[in-house]
Amino acid sequence: MKNTVIKRALKTDALCRSLFDYRLRVTSCSFMHAYNHEPEEENFTHLYRLCYFFNGEATCFINSRNYVIPEKTALYLPPNHSITLDDKANRKHPATLYFINFEIGNLARRNEFHEMMIQCMPNLMVPDDRCILLKLFEEAFSEASSEKTGACGFIQSLFHMIITHMIRYSQSDQSSLPVCSQKISSTTTLLNQASEYIYDHLRKNIKINQLAKELGISEIYLYKLFKEQTGKSPQQFLADYRIQMAKEFLANPDYSIKMIADELGYCSANHFSTTFKKKTGYAPNEWRQMNVPSNHQ
Repeated sequence: MKNTVIKRALKTDALCRSLFDYRLRVTSCSFMHAYNHEPEEENFTHLYRLCYFFNGEATCFINSRNYVIPEKTALYLPPNHSITLDDKANRKHPATLYFINFEIGNLARRNEFHEMMIQCMPNLMVPDDRCILLKLFEEAFSEASSEKTGACGFIQSLFHMIITHMIRYSQSDQSSLPVCSQKISSTTTLLNQASEYIYDHLRKNIKINQLAKELGISEIYLYKLFKEQTGKSPQQFLADYRIQMAKEFLANPDYSIKMIADELGYCSANHFSTTFKKKTGYAPNEWRQMNVPSNHQ
């Protein structure tokens, strides 16, 4: 009898090429039993996140709308977006969530990656009735909690499995998740909208009058809103926001000073370095050396 050999050649498709070109890198995995609003340590301004919402009641604010998140749902969260938990509903039975934080190694293509995800996952979230994604999130967190050899690479592989599964499911006929959203109007919502606009236009010269126009409010009310909610004027908030983003970008040694300056809308690397030193007391490279472990540089 002859041996039977079945061979399948692997072909790289558009999604595989894109995920490789964007150089996605997992930075941390988190598990939470949460009673109220998301903890501060999860609010990384520049990081993208995959989240698994296991139980509880919550919403997420994206594109000027509040989306209700059903239980057993995996969702993609762009930078500067967060989940808001229902304090009353979760007081007795806390919400359970998993987070995988990741960043884009190819800094110049961050917006392109986000546009691809919106195109692939219009609803930003997918149901997980069979708990396939839950098991992958659990495995990723378990690996992150261990000191096993190759854990980082294993988590990276799980991450690619999760994001690919989410995109596949979103594009399948089974993806029938009802997305409940409603337009809301409040000072918190306006501030979220302002933050969204600022993040989306960081590479440009953001003008306060244009920001007010985008929000549909007067410049006077915009100043009042920022002062009441942040204690800062819109200009101060924008300047501090850029510096915070710069600190987070500097933590990644793959990002050059010029790349960071371009991404944050500074006219030159010198202008960025001067502004950063004026705000922090350190030049960008000095800050990087003090805050990034030597084995990561």
